Amino acid sequence: VEYTEYKEPVLEKVQELDLPSKERDVITSLHPELFLGVTSGLQGGGKIRGVTSPTQSSKTQWTIAQALLALNEGRSAIIVPRNFTGDQIQLRERVKTIEKLISDEMKGTDYTVRCLTSLSDSKEDVESRCEAFRLGGHVLIALANSKQLQNLVKDSEAYPGSYDLFIDEADASDYGKESKSQEDVKRAVAFDVLKSKAHQTFCISATLMGVVLNEPEMRSSDLIRLTPPVDYRGFQEIADNAKVLKHRVHGFNKY
Repeated sequence: VEYTEYKEPVLEKVQELDLPSKERDVITSLHPELFLGVTSGLQGGGKIRGVTSPTQSSKTQWTIAQALLALNEGRSAIIVPRNFTGDQIQLRERVKTIEKLISDEMKGTDYTVRCLTSLSDSKEDVESRCEAFRLGGHVLIALANSKQLQNLVKDSEAYPGSYDLFIDEADASDYGKESKSQEDVKRAVAFDVLKSKAHQTFCISATLMGVVLNEPEMRSSDLIRLTPPVDYRGFQEIADNAKVLKHRVHGFNKY
C-alpha cells in the first residue's frame, strides 16, 4: 500500500494574517505610549484616566490610535473635541489620514474606520448610533455641547461598557456643574453619565489640574504623561537654546 506524503494544509491568506492581531500590531506602532492594560469596566463604570502632554505634542495621534485599539477589541469609541465644528472636521481628517496609513501597512486588506460625525435627532442618525453601540467598531466624534452629548447618552443607554470615551481639553469641556450657565451644567451632567457607562475614559489636556481636582477616585497611577516627539520645541527648549544679541538697555522714559 502506498501512502501519499503528508503535506501541511494551505490556509487561506486571511487566516495566515490573523487580521485582528496584525491590525493591533500596526495600531500600536502609531504611538509608543498607548495604554494596553486591562480595564474591568465591561459593564460600564470603567476607570477614568488623565492624559497630559505639552501643547501640540502628539496628543491627537495618541487619542486616535487608542480609540482604534478599542475598535480592535470589539468596542466603539467616542471622541469629544471642543465645541467647534472646525475641531470636529480636523479630527475627522486626521482619522482618515491614519486610516490610510494603517491600510497601506496592512497590505492586501481593506482597512476602514466607520466614523460618525452627524449626531442629530433624525431617525437615520439615531439608528446609526444605536448600531455603533450594539455592534462596536465605530468612532463617534461629538462636539462638546449638551445636545450632542445627551443624544449619545440616550442611544448608548442599553449598551453599558460598549465604548471608550475620550474627552479632549477635558479641563475646559467638562466639570461645569457649579457654573451659572445652564449649558455648562447640562454638558457636565451628560459627561458624568457617559463616563459612568464607558468601558474606560481618558481625559486629555495639557493642563490636568481641573481633572484631578474633580475626580476624587483618580490616583497618580491613573495619570498618563506622554513623551513629546524628539523634534518637539516647547518654551523650555526655546529658552534653553536662546541666543542673546548685542543690545543696549534704555529706560522707557529715556530717549
